[in-house]
Amino acid sequence: MNLARIYDLFAPLYDLLICVPIFGLKKEQSAALPHVAGKRILEIGCGTGYLLSRMASPERSVVGLDFSKGMLQQARKRLLCERKKASLVCADYHNLPFESCSFDSVVATFSLSHAPDILPVFLEIHRVLKKNGRVVIVDVGPASRSWLGARILLSLYRLEGDHPRDETLHLEMAGLGIIHRKELSKLGTVHLVVAEKLPFHN
Repeated sequence: MNLARIYDLFAPLYDLLICVPIFGLKKEQSAALPHVAGKRILEIGCGTGYLLSRMASPERSVVGLDFSKGMLQQARKRLLCERKKASLVCADYHNLPFESCSFDSVVATFSLSHAPDILPVFLEIHRVLKKNGRVVIVDVGPASRSWLGARILLSLYRLEGDHPRDETLHLEMAGLGIIHRKELSKLGTVHLVVAEKLPFHN
C-alpha cells in the first residue's frame, strides 16, 4: 500500500491523532506562521488544511497541495466550515504543477521528511519561488542533545517511514540560503527553518 493510500484511509481521524500529546503537531506547525511572507502562498503537504485555513485571507492567494485525495477532502470541508478560500491541488511535490516564479512563500510542515531524497524537492521549490521568495519548514530532524527520549522519538519517526534530517546542505545545493533556524520541541527533534531564494548558479 502506498503512502498516499495510507493517508487517504486515516484522513478522517488525522485531526484527532495529532492532538495526542506525543504526536501533537499543531503547536509546532503554528510556529511557521510568523515567517510566511507575501500575497501568493503555497503549502505543500497541506493535509487536512489546519495551517492552510490560518494562512488564508482576502489579501492572499493561498494554494494547498497534497498527494492524498482523502486529506484534501478534509481540507475542503474545513475551509467551507470556516468560510475560508484556498485552492486545493492533488499532486506530488517532486513535480509541482505550477509555473516558475509563482509564489512568494512555500510552506512545508511535517511533509518533507517523507521524501527519501530531498534535493529534487528543494529544486522544485526553488523553481516556483519568486525572486527573494522564502521557504518555511517545520519538520523532524536530529536532536540537538543525545537524550534517551529524543532517540526513542527519532526511532518512532523512522518506523513511520520518515527521514529525519538536517536540511542545511540540501537547501544550499538548491540555491536556498537559510536566514533563520530554531529548535522547537519534542525533545529537540523538531525544528523550524526559514530559507530565501538565492540567484541560482549551475
